[in-house]
Amino acid sequence: MEAMRKYKPRVTYIAYGETDDWAHDNEYDQYLWSARQTDAYIREIWEYIQSDPQYKDKTTMIITTDHGRGTNKSSWKSHGSSIPDAGEIWMMAIGPDTPATGEMKTQGQWQSAMIARTIFQLLGMDYPDAKAAPAIKEMVR
Repeated sequence: MEAMRKYKPRVTYIAYGETDDWAHDNEYDQYLWSARQTDAYIREIWEYIQSDPQYKDKTTMIITTDHGRGTNKSSWKSHGSSIPDAGEIWMMAIGPDTPATGEMKTQGQWQSAMIARTIFQLLGMDYPDAKAAPAIKEMVR
């Protein structure tokens, strides 16, 4: 939050990992608590965005996961290629140009690696190749 207030970045990446830690430890109650806490953090960010003239009505939040999880009593603790359905992720967006259409089912295979390219496209920027990666920081400031 302080970085957003002080530096006013065009792009901010935040990774919350507590739910993953609690799941791997088989601590379901803590997993649920952490998920609720993460929701509260996301709400705090959105409320700040709506209170700041630089961001208000000009900012889209994209929220996703880096991987899925198992879907039953024993597999929910894990992820990876050996866990059925753990390759599935979700993504949501909220912003002034994002219609509130609810859950959308899309055809085709989507990969989490496509998210970064999608963000660059939304910003009207060309996605850099690996050699240009150090320049990304300056481009999005």
